[in-house]
Amino acid sequence: MDIEIFSLCDFAEDFNGKLCVIGTFGNIAVNRFPALHPHCFIAARIRFDRAEAGIHPFRITIASSDGNDLVPPLRGQITAQPAESESHATVNLALSTGQMLFQKPGVYSIELTLGGKAVKSLPVTVEEKRQ
Repeated sequence: MDIEIFSLCDFAEDFNGKLCVIGTFGNIAVNRFPALHPHCFIAARIRFDRAEAGIHPFRITIASSDGNDLVPPLRGQITAQPAESESHATVNLALSTGQMLFQKPGVYSIELTLGGKAVKSLPVTVEEKRQ
């Protein structure tokens, strides 16, 4: 398995097998805390070898540095099924986070777990805008 893309972005969509990602970012600057971030997406493209074909449960968490979840974990299953002529299958995820409330500045973490195993982590820095 290879995580080809794992990103926080303004918008993402799986369009007929093509992962469309708009406005990827890793920093959020706010006017003051607490700060409500209205909406963003998590985009992922995962490549599975033929031997890894099957159903894979996933979970994505977004947490503060002290381990508190900002939103309920995003959960689901993905099915990796290579075409007969292919040696691999790719699966795209485009998931909305909904609103996120940041209580304080810091480095937040987005974690991707597949089949109960942590496979990718993405840091997001949230800070107050400099005047």
